[in-house]
Amino acid sequence: MTLIFSSDILAEEEKFRTQSVDVFSVVDSSIGIIKDPNTKLTIVDLGSFYGIGGNGTIPDKIKFFRDNHLWTTINKETRISPSTSHSEWQIPQTFFFNELPGTYKLILITNNTETLTFEFMVKQITEESKENYLINNMNNNSIEENDERRFHSKMPPLKQIANGISSIDVICKEDLQLVFKNMDDNPACVKTTTVDKLIERGWAKL
Repeated sequence: MTLIFSSDILAEEEKFRTQSVDVFSVVDSSIGIIKDPNTKLTIVDLGSFYGIGGNGTIPDKIKFFRDNHLWTTINKETRISPSTSHSEWQIPQTFFFNELPGTYKLILITNNTETLTFEFMVKQITEESKENYLINNMNNNSIEENDERRFHSKMPPLKQIANGISSIDVICKEDLQLVFKNMDDNPACVKTTTVDKLIERGWAKL
């Protein structure tokens, strides 16, 4: 007769939790870590000390590819440390790539299944290139904000509110202006030429 303890049952019932991986700075020895606005990849300055941490289920093993060539493989028992200050688990900080430039790809394997792929780059970053990255990021953020505004402006005001937009932040199309109905304070988008008349008649307010 085999006895099954409650701890064994809990272990068997533990569900897979979505994994994520990120690069964090250990010592900001030079320019550090930035995000490429075009590729969306994290870029680590050559010579910077950094670590790799993750959240979610700890993978059984991680395969490391450098420029599409298998570089090394580590496993949970020997090289993946749980419970760190940066994340739920991490690769020990002795496992660095700071002297080897290239594009790195990490493939997480859990229960014999590839569960996540994460890529980042290690390259020399100058102050000039860092400034360009920051400018591009700002421009991309502005484009995304404009796209979001255009998307919401196509919705009626109450639909925007239903999607989490505050009534004072409702966006109207270019030829319309936001007003609030006096009877219920609901937002409305009206033609700019009628705003004064609606206010005069007591139907709306700004």
